[in-house]
Amino acid sequence: MPITFGGLASNLDTNAIVTGLMKAQRIPLDALNAQQAQVSQAAGTLTSFMSSVSALQTIANTLSTPAGLSSLSATSSDTGVSPAASAGAQPGSYSVQVMALAQETRLKSNTQTSSSDALGMNGTVNIGVGTGTAANITIDSSDSLTSIASKITNSGARVTASVMYDGSQYRLLVRGLDTGAGSGVTVTESGTSLGLDDPTNTYQTATDSLVKVDNIPVTRSTNLLVGVLPGVSLALGKVMSAPATVTIAPDPAAMGAKINTFVTAFNAIVSSAHLDAGYGTIAAANSVLAGDSSIRTTLDRLSHIVANNVAGTTGKYTTLSSIGLHLTSEGTITLDQAALTSAIGTDPQAISRLFVTDPTIGATGAMGLLSSTIDALVKGSNSTIGARVASLTARATRLGDDASKMGIQDDAYQTALQHQFTNLELAMSSIKAQSGALASLIGMTNNAIGATTVSSG
Repeated sequence: MPITFGGLASNLDTNAIVTGLMKAQRIPLDALNAQQAQVSQAAGTLTSFMSSVSALQTIANTLSTPAGLSSLSATSSDTGVSPAASAGAQPGSYSVQVMALAQETRLKSNTQTSSSDALGMNGTVNIGVGTGTAANITIDSSDSLTSIASKITNSGARVTASVMYDGSQYRLLVRGLDTGAGSGVTVTESGTSLGLDDPTNTYQTATDSLVKVDNIPVTRSTNLLVGVLPGVSLALGKVMSAPATVTIAPDPAAMGAKINTFVTAFNAIVSSAHLDAGYGTIAAANSVLAGDSSIRTTLDRLSHIVANNVAGTTGKYTTLSSIGLHLTSEGTITLDQAALTSAIGTDPQAISRLFVTDPTIGATGAMGLLSSTIDALVKGSNSTIGARVASLTARATRLGDDASKMGIQDDAYQTALQHQFTNLELAMSSIKAQSGALASLIGMTNNAIGATTVSSG
């Protein structure tokens, strides 16, 4: 870029003139840059909208499976057994009686007068748990009850040890970490006299739990029974003198909460669509997306699934609205919990047919249809929204390329202007110099003529 001296010769502010001319010159470029930014922003907005639709698909996929939709509560008539229902549970009622709880082995040592004084014993304590490899613990003459307890706990055997004070004497207590008859603890002492190997010092033996389920005996090594009833765990708390009734039943509130996640995600898409593409008196946040066909198509297809009959359904419950999912005039969904609760109580199988894809009951399910519809809307560059995003992205790239070329042309134009004005300044400077020289010459000539006239007189 040439060095310019604005107006030194011409008395014109040539820098301001160039700036003004370039401001006018760059109006098309500024407009092109603004358009490129707007189109690029529209592509980003539509990408975010596509993510919201994909999030709805994730929820739909969950609700399209029996385990994902199933919402059952498990109750017991006695606190001796606490049931919990999970995926795979089936409604039903069972008689459950806890006959025995699973226990771990518990041992005590002989009494000592101190927990911290050295016992003066030298030898080993061998601790075995079940059929596992026994741990050999070396006892030194300097060891106290407290240090021996620490050695046992840190031996690697599935046991823990502590020191108990009964008010006058101290004892070492050893407890197995695992319940069940197969996890019994055995102790062998050599050279020590702690008494842990004395059978009379074993005050609790390891045993299995025993439960009668519908009068069928069931044993386990723990007090948490899993797999006895499909999808149900039974936590045992106490021995019972009489059977309890364990009931597995549909939970309308829990199912309503699951379905409400779908409603919330669906409504978020509608709200986003109205802001992005405009709706009623709401103007589109970006004019490029005003009335965007990909957004409108998405809402139309999703709403159609919610509003219409679900294939494979018969009777009273054939649409989502029949169980309380109603489309509003704005396109959002409201959930009528009372209607859903009534439908679950009346015909829970019909609810499954509406939501779940399950060939065993002849159900295609609205959620499965919704998921496949969303695939066509968002998956791949040929999908409805994907193709629109690709088109906007390509358009933004072209506009960026055009702006880059126009910027180069404008820079060249500015350089030419500056060169021209620099030449003008140089020319004006030369003319001024010549004018000054001529004026000086004329002045000298006039002076000479004046002198000659005076001399002649």
